[in-house]
Amino acid sequence: MSQQQQTVLISSHTQIGEGYYVVGVASPWLAQASQPGQFVMCRLPNANLLWGRAFSVYDVVGDEVFLLYKVMGRGTSLLSEKKVGEQLEIIGPLGNTFSKPKPDQFLLLVGGGVGLPPLYFYAKTYQEQASQMRVMIGARDKENVILEEEFKALGCQVEVSTDDGSAGLKGLVTELLKKAIRNNSKIKDKLLIASCGPNPMLKAVSAIGIEEKIPTEISMEESMACGLGVCIGCVVKTHCSPEQKEELKRDETYTRLCCEGPVLEGSRVIWE
Repeated sequence: MSQQQQTVLISSHTQIGEGYYVVGVASPWLAQASQPGQFVMCRLPNANLLWGRAFSVYDVVGDEVFLLYKVMGRGTSLLSEKKVGEQLEIIGPLGNTFSKPKPDQFLLLVGGGVGLPPLYFYAKTYQEQASQMRVMIGARDKENVILEEEFKALGCQVEVSTDDGSAGLKGLVTELLKKAIRNNSKIKDKLLIASCGPNPMLKAVSAIGIEEKIPTEISMEESMACGLGVCIGCVVKTHCSPEQKEELKRDETYTRLCCEGPVLEGSRVIWE
């Protein structure tokens, strides 16, 4: 299925934490078409905003699609004021998806903040394998730890780290990842890492994946203006695939996250 542009009605809007909200929209098309890792471009009618905002698909229930966001600026602040029954303009689903896990794979999901929604949708979509998923949530402090109970409700094993030690391990979430790899060294060839969050975290997670020779998929967060590959505002520098090397006659290229991403193999990204 390709993407569609729709005007949809807000079906629910709930605050779930300090600055965090979940907005639900009614769209049978979007609900049927969305896959883990994909996102939508959301525009507020008559809001006098030049560009839309990109939000990962957090959940799908029946004909409703849910987006989880944090108030960060004017656009998300205006969105947080929207009421049930009001309209949003949506383009989606956009981008590619996380790989479907194999039945014998053990998934290590690493995320934090608004990087957690696509990982939750991933875990829920393959819920029959939830017992083979370890979720590692990283946050600055206890107030920014979200979706811990939601992941547990799916049957996932969940660990938390915070920078200040107010919840879980005091330190970086990558320490939890290293520990999980050590604890599962006997099935290392069956491990798969999936991660979404701030770029410094993704860079560190990718480095661990390369060092440990574990397939690592990262969903990158970049500002997107159009979401359709036209503005070239969300490109990242990457190593060429074998096909690209043959075609472009070089080793490096630029990848549009809105089209060829946002999910990339971590080893492909050239971190500047």
